[in-house]
Amino acid sequence: MNRLFFAILAALILSVPPAATAEERTAAQAAETPAAYDPAWDIPASEPAACDDVFLGEYTLTAYCPCARCCGKSDGITATGTLAAEGRTIAVDPRVIPYGSRVLLIFPDGTQHTYIAEDCGGGINGSRIDVFFSDHETARVFGVQSAMAYLTKEDAT
Repeated sequence: MNRLFFAILAALILSVPPAATAEERTAAQAAETPAAYDPAWDIPASEPAACDDVFLGEYTLTAYCPCARCCGKSDGITATGTLAAEGRTIAVDPRVIPYGSRVLLIFPDGTQHTYIAEDCGGGINGSRIDVFFSDHETARVFGVQSAMAYLTKEDAT
């Protein structure tokens, strides 16, 4: 019986990890301690946040290119007389978004891009925007997406 007792006791002693050193305990406590309180976070802002953007809502996005299949013509000239450019030109319903407006689109993944409303199309009504691409395959791959749209006063990038 004594042998069994000592065998169990030895197994228990050997299974206990060695005590942490004072340095290890200090490092562990520092890692668990929350960041120091900064009273500056309790001071209200002294000036209002300025945002001149106008939220338009969620828009359905499609894509087009200057080919005859997408536009019925292939010269790339927009309704406003500009030459359409990928990354800049979008087609909008001018009754909703005026020509020349800068439109910020924020996609569900968080990416965003500013375009200029330079074109319109027969199927572009209400909350729908057609994004211009320079080639048909890229426009086709873009497919149908959605994004939050804002009228912005920022310069287009």
